[in-house]
Amino acid sequence: VMRRYAGSRLWRIGLLADVGGALCLLAALSMAPVSLIQPVSGCGMAILAVFSHFYLREELQANERAGVVVAMAGTVGVGLTAELFEDSLPATLASLGLLCGYGGVFALLELQIRRACSALARDRDHRNVAAGAEELAEASAAAATAAAAARRVELAAGAQAGLLFGLSSAAARTGLLLSQLLVAEYGAPARGLAPLGIAASVGFSASGIFAQNRGMKEGRAIVVCTYAAMVTIATGVLTGLLALNEQVPRRHRLRR
Repeated sequence: VMRRYAGSRLWRIGLLADVGGALCLLAALSMAPVSLIQPVSGCGMAILAVFSHFYLREELQANERAGVVVAMAGTVGVGLTAELFEDSLPATLASLGLLCGYGGVFALLELQIRRACSALARDRDHRNVAAGAEELAEASAAAATAAAAARRVELAAGAQAGLLFGLSSAAARTGLLLSQLLVAEYGAPARGLAPLGIAASVGFSASGIFAQNRGMKEGRAIVVCTYAAMVTIATGVLTGLLALNEQVPRRHRLRR
């Protein structure tokens, strides 16, 4: 499988773009709060929407297109009103509480995905054995159920990927932040926290890619990635504000 991927020029270009984007994100996280970086990074949804429409030939309903536009408008608004604040040490109890909460949500999403995938498997079985009128009617009902199941997979897999991508950014930011704040007190050992945070970030990102690909296997890429982007933004902002002691903008005027 990896040989086939490696032999694809398009896949190699995508891999380089993904790695380049990750390096840019890491550089941004070393300079600004994760609650700011994650929303601004969501601007990729616009590019994805155009790509999926013209290249993958995927169609969005009116409410889905409106959702992408609203999400993009929110991203631009966050970027225009953002402010930088002085860094502070993470809140340990809040961090542990958030991790437990994220773990519970992830488990519930996994349960939904497994149930939806079972419904999709039953639909495939009905299509394979359908012959007479009664069987065709049953297959038609199963197809409607499968369409609803595919939408559940899109939502749950996208949300899982978003949680993991958000935790990836939070882990990198935490490692870099601790390294910067503790180096004066602990010296060289504190610098090792940055690589640990980056390593955890890579692990979360790899898991997020797996979850996202699982959703795109059964659903539409633009829908899965939009759900992932929205949950990534929410996870980054929530983690930044509650666990990393980041602050929301106090002024409501646009930055110049």
